[in-house]
Amino acid sequence: FVYPDNTICSETCSDEFRLGCMPHHCDQGKTNEEVWATCRNEIDAALGPLAEEEVGCTPGCEDTAAMGIALDCGCDVSQCGPDDEDDSEGEGEKVSTFPRTVAGTTMSDIYGKIYIIGDSLLDGTGSTQGAVETNIAEILSTTVVNNAAGGDQ
Repeated sequence: FVYPDNTICSETCSDEFRLGCMPHHCDQGKTNEEVWATCRNEIDAALGPLAEEEVGCTPGCEDTAAMGIALDCGCDVSQCGPDDEDDSEGEGEKVSTFPRTVAGTTMSDIYGKIYIIGDSLLDGTGSTQGAVETNIAEILSTTVVNNAAGGDQ
């Protein structure tokens, strides 16, 4: 099954992801990265409350800005959202946007969409120049979203 390209997750999906799914899994003692990946996988696998029709999550949809920011905020997602994307107030701070880089255009029935979460070692906009996600996408014949960001992002 190939998911539609360039479909952004709905606002209700994004809200349920940040304010429902993430806090639920945070309460189970998982790390921020595990929580984010679990919720993202629930969207792609159409599982749990994120799969309910009124929530509007579409398997394979692209993360909203708020969902990407939720990766940075972790279990404090209620304190972070699209309005918090740029707190720099002219201080020249760099703000990460998500997804950072994407490789591949198909969705593997075996692997689904793969999300890379990490630091500058894997940052597709850095010295790797997208090679990590491109190679994984080619080898596994699936879409790879690289949300890794260097610490100064």
